[in-house]
Amino acid sequence: MKLTRLATLGALAVAGMLAAATLVRSTDSTAMAATPTASPAAQAKAPGSRGKVVGAACSPSDGYRPDWSKIEARAEQHRKTMLTTGDAKPLNLIDFVASDTPPPLEPHQLPPGRLYCIVGDENPNGYLTGNCKSDADCPTPAQCDGSLCRAGCATDSDCSAPATCASISPGVKACRSLGYIRAEQELEASERAQSPAPARKVVMPAKKHKRGKPEKASQ
Repeated sequence: MKLTRLATLGALAVAGMLAAATLVRSTDSTAMAATPTASPAAQAKAPGSRGKVVGAACSPSDGYRPDWSKIEARAEQHRKTMLTTGDAKPLNLIDFVASDTPPPLEPHQLPPGRLYCIVGDENPNGYLTGNCKSDADCPTPAQCDGSLCRAGCATDSDCSAPATCASISPGVKACRSLGYIRAEQELEASERAQSPAPARKVVMPAKKHKRGKPEKASQ
């Protein structure tokens, strides 16, 4: 009898341990499921993302940067020559563009797939982005706002001041300054108003010809 009771107690103890372990795993999985995934904009704020992913802070040296060095070298050589001749005139780098030293593409002229850094009043710490026409032109999980790749946000806390989480196009929320969005919209409206209206094709109504009696053939 003692052996039977011991075996029963042992089985109950093992069952209890298994139940406890199952409860712990269940609790852990529930906690993991309840933890929300950070938005792309929030992930881009991580120090390790700087200059590497869309939406991250950056400096002008991150990503693509127009290389004018060969044209500048040619202009500098010309400047030194002018100093020796005393013919000092203002220099314009465009004047030193040649077939072997074409002007570099500006960031807004780049094809999709090349990232570059925007630095300005709206993004004082820089904003890494790229040109696009659709989401397919942007590295996952970035989205296209119609012209630039943006890191999607969920709340204002995902963004860095002065930007807030704003809806910038259907289905796309990104960190933008509302003041800059309004300024862009006003500029676009002004440009549309100043552009000449397409010429309207005027269609003149067809003239109605009176039907007269047929003339008699001359004898």
